[in-house]
Amino acid sequence: MSGFFASPYSVPIVVVAIVVGLPVISSTIKSIAKIRYADNGREKEREAAHRSEIDELRRRIENLETIVLDLERKVR
Repeated sequence: MSGFFASPYSVPIVVVAIVVGLPVISSTIKSIAKIRYADNGREKEREAAHRSEIDELRRRIENLETIVLDLERKVR
C-alpha cells in the first residue's frame, strides 16, 4: 500500500475517488431512504384499508346478531 502512495498519481486518484464516490454513496443512501419512506406510506394505506374492512365486518356482524335475536324472540 505504501507503494501506491509513493506514486505521483496517487493524490489525484484519491481526490477523484472521493469526488466521484461521495455523490454516488449519498445518492444511494437518498434512494434507499425514498424507497423505505414510500414503502412506509403504502403500508399505512394498507393498514387503513384493513381497519375499514374490519369495521365494516363488525357492523355486519352486529346487524346479523340483531336479526338472530329478533328471530329468537319471535320464535318464543
